[in-house]
Amino acid sequence: MTCWQKAPVAKDAPVLVRFAYTRDAAGNPIAIERESGLGVFYYEYDALQRLAYEGQSVGAARQWENYYECDTAGIRALLRHGEAGAENLASFSAGLPRPRLPGR
Repeated sequence: MTCWQKAPVAKDAPVLVRFAYTRDAAGNPIAIERESGLGVFYYEYDALQRLAYEGQSVGAARQWENYYECDTAGIRALLRHGEAGAENLASFSAGLPRPRLPGR
């Protein structure tokens, strides 16, 4: 299902930007495209409807992508980020304090 949507505005106000949303059978957004052609944002979900992937493409080129995994408790535990051919890994821990930065 794809539809163009805009926020309610005054009748004489110009439309600044429009987005096309494509949703899967569960109603999750799987693609969001700006009408101006500045790229498409893509989303994928795991079997429990949790976000597992998001990325942006402009034309045929991927600009960036994020992959998410959850631990057995359903908490997001890992992120793999790729941008312009580079890949970075970051892990998340739930309930643990972040390390303090020097001087703070």
